[in-house]
Amino acid sequence: MLAESAPWYLPAMIGLTVAWIAAPYVSQKMTQEGRLWNAYVWAPIILAVGLLLHRCQTIWSLDQRSREVGLVLGGASNFTERVQLLFNGQGGLEGAYLSVLIFAALCPRLPSLRNVKPRQQEEVQVRIMAHTGWWALLLATLLFPVEAYESLTSIPLQPTQALPGWSVFGSILICTLLLVMSGEIVASSAMLAHSRATTLLFQRAILKIVILLPLAWWLLWNMEPLSTSWWDRPDQHSLETLALIVISYATMVCFVHAPAAWFERSLGVTKNQSWSLGLTFLIVVACLFLTSRWMVGQLEGTESGMNPWLRAFGVTAAFSLFATAVMYLPSAGFDAAYRPELWWLRWALILILPIGLWFSNNVWVLLPGIFLAGGATLLLPWQIETHQHEMFKQRTLTMLAGAVILGVAIFVAAPNMLVATTLSASVLAILSVIFSKMGSHWLSGEPS
Repeated sequence: MLAESAPWYLPAMIGLTVAWIAAPYVSQKMTQEGRLWNAYVWAPIILAVGLLLHRCQTIWSLDQRSREVGLVLGGASNFTERVQLLFNGQGGLEGAYLSVLIFAALCPRLPSLRNVKPRQQEEVQVRIMAHTGWWALLLATLLFPVEAYESLTSIPLQPTQALPGWSVFGSILICTLLLVMSGEIVASSAMLAHSRATTLLFQRAILKIVILLPLAWWLLWNMEPLSTSWWDRPDQHSLETLALIVISYATMVCFVHAPAAWFERSLGVTKNQSWSLGLTFLIVVACLFLTSRWMVGQLEGTESGMNPWLRAFGVTAAFSLFATAVMYLPSAGFDAAYRPELWWLRWALILILPIGLWFSNNVWVLLPGIFLAGGATLLLPWQIETHQHEMFKQRTLTMLAGAVILGVAIFVAAPNMLVATTLSASVLAILSVIFSKMGSHWLSGEPS
């Protein structure tokens, strides 16, 4: 198997993809040397193609040393079963990985970018490449578990695992599309003032995610993440865990980052920006603490007394330290947003889940609070600060009051964690849509 015959292969492929993180900083010099840039872009794609071909060869030859073949297919299977395993097993994840890489390499050919200058195409591409590199780093252990590439030490006489159904391929496909579209939003949101083409790319990506997210959440319900069996060992339910991370990320990018990037320039510079940031941060932390305490209380076997409170305090404190650290990034030059500190606070909320899972599974208890806190960061600055859009300020107060009432109702009535998480995401989506609709009416609708 690959882990024994070429142990360098997976680290090389992932490492070359992670190197894309530096694309915005090295592209200008690399593109002057065409071959060097082509190698930088296409090397991880070539390795990903080789990985997928190796998977095809292993399944088609019924290599019993392969974990998938030995445990699922056994020594005999028909053509349909082999295709089904290829698309719904580890091969499906490898194909998704390859698809995301190819999209990043070919994104300058998107319909929205065909008629723009090559330099602007390159700026979008390097941002999408950097987005892909970061996610390759964050999801490497979920996408490519070591045991999937190791030989079986003992080959069973009969298959011991059921053949995965086609719903698995549907979940992989939707998560791949959501990750690609989120990358489009993140890349184009930094260039809204550059041209109509990037604005069109931004708007089309939002529309596609809005259409796809309801189906994604429906599929997530069928997977039943956050259930008791899932909580016992979330690392063993890699597909459910991966889907929950990507769908939550796409939800936050679409309903928090996108409207903030579009409308926040209308806030302008005010005297009480520091007060607004500090109060928003405190409200976000309070929201995360209370919701995570509720989530901890839903876990079976959770001790009574102070332990649930301490567990909730621990994950909230971890977020607070992470958010405080990233909000210092503008002083290091990462300050291109209209409100850089507030921008980084939102991204702390968006990224705490995939980054925190490297250290502890306890960060899952923050999930419903992340959605509600994301909505708060969208609305609170308009309510706290003094600006010229007073009519819009009055309407955000009504929205905040409604959000508080709905949030309390969710955690009073929700029977389990998945229901609470889904309803919290629904509240965020409703707030974001109303906010965007009102913003288009009361604020300037086009980026300057």
